[in-house]
Amino acid sequence: MREDGYRVRIDGGKWWDPPGDHFDERGYDEPVGNEVTSRYFRQDIFYTLDFIRRMSASSTPFVLVSMPSVPHLPHDPPQEQRDRFPLSSIPVPTWSNNPSQYRQREQDYLAMTAWYDQHVMTIIGALRVNNVLENTIVIFVSDNGWATGRAAKSSPYAAGNRSPLIIFGPGFAVATSNEFIQLMDLAPTILKRCGLPPLPNAEGMDFLDSSYAPPGIVFGFTQRAEPLAVWSQRTDGIRFIHWLRAVEQDDRHRFLEYTNTAFAPARLKGEEELYDIVADVDEQADLIADPAHTQDVSILRAATEQWWGETLTPRPPKTTDIIDDGDSRFSTSGNWVHNTNPFRPAFGGDIHYSAAGNGADQAVWGFSALAPGQYQVYVTWNGTTNRATNSPFTITADSSPPIAVLVNQESEPHCDHTVANRPFQKLGSAVTVGAGSIVIRLTDDADEFVIADAVLIVKED
Repeated sequence: MREDGYRVRIDGGKWWDPPGDHFDERGYDEPVGNEVTSRYFRQDIFYTLDFIRRMSASSTPFVLVSMPSVPHLPHDPPQEQRDRFPLSSIPVPTWSNNPSQYRQREQDYLAMTAWYDQHVMTIIGALRVNNVLENTIVIFVSDNGWATGRAAKSSPYAAGNRSPLIIFGPGFAVATSNEFIQLMDLAPTILKRCGLPPLPNAEGMDFLDSSYAPPGIVFGFTQRAEPLAVWSQRTDGIRFIHWLRAVEQDDRHRFLEYTNTAFAPARLKGEEELYDIVADVDEQADLIADPAHTQDVSILRAATEQWWGETLTPRPPKTTDIIDDGDSRFSTSGNWVHNTNPFRPAFGGDIHYSAAGNGADQAVWGFSALAPGQYQVYVTWNGTTNRATNSPFTITADSSPPIAVLVNQESEPHCDHTVANRPFQKLGSAVTVGAGSIVIRLTDDADEFVIADAVLIVKED
C-alpha cells in the first residue's frame, strides 16, 4: 500500500530490533520510537492521534497499525477500570477450586480489556473528529484469547486457537460469521475494497468474494518442526483433538497459566479428546468415551490421519531441494555455534552462527544428483542488528568457478520464495547445472556475526 501512495505507520508491537531500526524495510514510513513502545496505551497514544491529524490535514491516504501492549501482561490497569468490575459481581465457573483467586485474575483481565477499549474509542473519535471515519476501514484482530485458569495460548483448545476478527467501514455489511478465516485472507480483501491491485503470488483470498472457500476442518500445530497436536472443529460444534506426541505436566513452553506455572494435564502420544463446544464452552467434559459419539470420533480420526499423512508427504517436486543447517548434507568447520533456541524465528527452529573472522570458519550446503538445467539458489536467516552486512556466500555449480555473493543479514530476507512460513531471498542469479551438483559456502570473513540456516534450490527450466 505504501507503493500505491499510502503513508504507513506502526505504533507499539513487539519490535525486536532497536526502536526505529529497519522500519522502512518492513513496509513502514514512520518508525517506532522509544517513547511509543514503552508507553503506548499504558500512558498515552499521542503519536497515534497526531498521525491521524497530520494525514487528515494533508488528505494523505494512510495505514495505521496500532499494536498496544494492553491487555498483555503486566496487568496494571488504573483503579477506575478495576472499579467497573467488583469482585462480587464476577461469576466463578464450577470447575474452579479457588474462587477468590479466579475472581481477582478475571478482574485484572476485564479491567485491562476495558482500558484497551477506552483507547480504541479515542482512536475512533479522532477519525471522526478529523472527518475520515466514513472513509476508513477499521480492523480488529487478536493473536489468541485469554482463559483465566485454563490452557490458552498455543493450545489446541478454544482459548488457544479461536480469536476475534472485527471489521467495519465502507464495503462491509453488518453481519456475523462463524466461518474459518485466515489472516492471510485480509490482504486481498482489503486491497480490493481500497481499489488496489492484488498482491502477486499471494495465497490469501478475498473472503467477501462469492467464490471464497473457507479452509478445511482439520488443523495442525507444530513447535520448532516437532508435531504437537492436530485438532478438528466441526460446524455442529464438536472439537476433536489427537495428540501426536507426549506432553509432560511441566511442558511450560506450550501451556502457561497466569502465574507461568504448567496447567494443562499430561498427555500421552495417541491420546484423544472430544468436546461439545456449544454446551461446554470451557471444554471441561471430555466425551471421547461416550458411545453416543463413536461415529463422530471415527470420522474425525480418519480425517485427522488423512490430513497428517498428506502433511508428511514431501511437497517440493524433485526439481526443488532444501538443506537446513541441521541436515546431514550440511557441514561446518571452525568455531560455529549451533543455536537450537534462537531468539528470532528460524527455519526448522535452529541456526548456526559464527563471529566475524578471517574466513577460517566455513559452512557448506552440498546438493547432488540434480537434473541438468538452470537453478535459482535461495537462502534464509533471521536478521537483527548484530548480523553481518556483508556475509560472504559462494555458489559453485559442478566444477565451475565459484560465484561470490554478499548478503546483508542485518535485515530479514527479501521474500522471493516462502517455505514453512519463512522468507527465502535469491542468492545471485540462476546457475547452470550439467554434472548434477551445487555447493553453497559461507565463511566468517565479514564485519559481524554470519548466520547459516537453510538453503533452497529451485529448477527454473
